[in-house]
Amino acid sequence: MKIVLFDVDGTILDSMGAWENMGRIYLKSKGIDTSQNINNILYPLTSMQAASFLKNEYHLEDSIQEIIENFHKCLHDFYLYDVKLKEGIIDVLEEFKKHHYQLFIATASTKELVEKSFERLNINHYFNSIFTCDALGISKNDPYFYKKIAFKLQVKPKDIIVFEDSYNAALSAKKAGMKVIGVYDQYTRGHLQDIVHTYINKWEELL
Repeated sequence: MKIVLFDVDGTILDSMGAWENMGRIYLKSKGIDTSQNINNILYPLTSMQAASFLKNEYHLEDSIQEIIENFHKCLHDFYLYDVKLKEGIIDVLEEFKKHHYQLFIATASTKELVEKSFERLNINHYFNSIFTCDALGISKNDPYFYKKIAFKLQVKPKDIIVFEDSYNAALSAKKAGMKVIGVYDQYTRGHLQDIVHTYINKWEELL
């Protein structure tokens, strides 16, 4: 069985800008302009930590839960109406299907957001199933996330190809024993090309 695992954000969907600028978008809705550096501060934080930081730093009236709900609404609307595919991805999906690969999703996003965006973009039929961090109860930064997927698919990790734009997730997949292909995204932090087996700047290179 030939298996491919695709990350979603920054790999299939051109969506990392929404995640990257979520804090700034929220602050702007409150009439607060801030520097680009806020993205670097919020990047490693969970939604709860980011909301707490913004509330304390900018003395916001909204509760932490209200800030988180605002984050989620912005992301939900973005995925539902605006997010676009990374250029060239359709041709790659067609090629894999043509050669009888089974395609799966491995993502930190929610299944709901992925399904709704894929349905609008008409690509949901390419994928057999979606694996999320929430459903598996583990972060993509932990190699066990990928080992758990291999176990569920009843294949050896070495027989799985992973496409990933995140340095930490790519490193985890590699440690799990999978073949990792790094995909360029402008928001990627870290030298992804240094740790993956193969690196592509755009999907067309794979063809």
